Amino acid sequence: DANQPYWKETFITGLPTLFAEKIKSKYRETNKGIVPYETLTYGDIISTITKIGLEICNDIKMSKQIKRDSKIYKKELGDFCTQFGYEPFKPPPSKTENLQKHKKDRRYYDKRQFEKPEYYKKSSKRRTRFKTNKFQKTNNDYQKT
Repeated sequence: DANQPYWKETFITGLPTLFAEKIKSKYRETNKGIVPYETLTYGDIISTITKIGLEICNDIKMSKQIKRDSKIYKKELGDFCTQFGYEPFKPPPSKTENLQKHKKDRRYYDKRQFEKPEYYKKSSKRRTRFKTNKFQKTNNDYQKT
């Protein structure tokens, strides 16, 4: 029977992990820390999923808008500072700039200073381990009788 609590629980846990946790926590808030699978209907579950999904989408949109606005505010603040003779506002350098700078430094790196000492170098002897002449014709001095 699809209305058993087990199936309702698996329906919720089948959602993406963090999303399912938000839905469960929403039910726990309203029901004294317990998710009442017995009394929930699939309509209730789906409406809660829709409501929380919309909340998450709105949160994402708001965070993107705040990020855009902060860039505009920093630019305006920089213009304001230059009008009064102060240095413009500069954000701290990002990690990607530091990584690119580090890569440039590595390009001119002197590898000779890290040459291995003599006792680490391979010997100049040729290895004969796999160089056998198995496929060479043998000279049989014996005559076939």
